[in-house]
Amino acid sequence: MIARNAEATIETALLSVKPYVDRVVVVLAGASDDRTEEIATLRADEVRDFGPKDDPEAFFPDGTLSDFAAARNFALKFVPEGSHWMYIDADDELVGGEHLADAVKLLDEGGGTGVLPYEYSHNEYGKVTLHHTRERIFNGRLSWQWQDRVHEWAKCDDPAPYRFVRLPIVKHHRQPDEARTARNTRLLELML
Repeated sequence: MIARNAEATIETALLSVKPYVDRVVVVLAGASDDRTEEIATLRADEVRDFGPKDDPEAFFPDGTLSDFAAARNFALKFVPEGSHWMYIDADDELVGGEHLADAVKLLDEGGGTGVLPYEYSHNEYGKVTLHHTRERIFNGRLSWQWQDRVHEWAKCDDPAPYRFVRLPIVKHHRQPDEARTARNTRLLELML
């Protein structure tokens, strides 16, 4: 998990996944102005810092992250070799985590990545307004590399068949805001 200024959501994210995985690693992607680090230190198994000193090109001059793939690739350094891994963001929640082991079995049976349902946005009544799927669980026997600064995706040079599962699901908990939209637009412009 990569995180910055996520105190409102990171605890829910960590508590939703921790019972179902062997280890939780949080990468603090730039300095936070809130309690993100404190909560991560309390709830995760390992907390690592990723800042401009680690990869100056992955940050804007003000120290905010400008390359989400770089932060995710940094996080991959802490996955034990050969271990299957998954990611959720600090503003996500794993729902139905008790089904995660069944999804991981699909990787052991030759799958490259487990694709989970993603409830991305909700209306004021809590009803899902945007639902899609995302690669979330990855076969650790394959070599993965995150690509693109924003709306990043994991690339594998080996055959990596997708396995679609119905459970668990990932539920997003942060609504779009002007600052995030402006940041993402800036990142997309950098990719042009």
